[in-house]
Amino acid sequence: MSTLNLTLMTDLYEMTMMQGYFKTQNHEVVVFDAFYRNNPCDGGYAICAGLDQVIEYIKDLHFDENDLAYLKSLNIFDDDFLEYLANFHFSGDIYAIPEGTVIFPREPIIKVVAPIMEAQLVETAILNILNHQCLIATKSARVCYAAKGDGEDIRSSGTTTDHGSSCTISSGIRSLCTAKTELHDSVSVGGIDTAGEDAAIPKG
Repeated sequence: MSTLNLTLMTDLYEMTMMQGYFKTQNHEVVVFDAFYRNNPCDGGYAICAGLDQVIEYIKDLHFDENDLAYLKSLNIFDDDFLEYLANFHFSGDIYAIPEGTVIFPREPIIKVVAPIMEAQLVETAILNILNHQCLIATKSARVCYAAKGDGEDIRSSGTTTDHGSSCTISSGIRSLCTAKTELHDSVSVGGIDTAGEDAAIPKG
């Protein structure tokens, strides 16, 4: 994930709202809480995961020349706003429940405290990352629980069922294209330490 610039992984309305705040010089600091309403699959809990991906995303937030050229081509963003984006960086604070923690509905998982333009931009990506990673970690934990904690006999073969290679990579499941990626993300957080794809990875 760190090799990708995900700054434009956002809804268009987030960008138009940012421009509205920019034009009105609204720099108010706001607080956004990310939470979920119901446990997946009617379970009793969920597992917090995805913080590594959120951190990487926030650290790499920037609009490169291609991003700015694309936004300009839409003919809805003014030059002064695009100039602001060219020098954009996230200056807010993020607080989060520790990775691997058992979580419950309607309690904050991540709290974003930032100027309203910055908080608006990161909303979509943070929700996207957390929704996917927490779901996989929760499923992994439920599988391990059903196996009575015998995690050594459980292998993840998510590459065959994930929605595209990017989901497989962000889930922490190694495949040929991610052989050097450490297995440390949502599958491992849920208790599964072995990927079925490991056998296809050249050793050494």
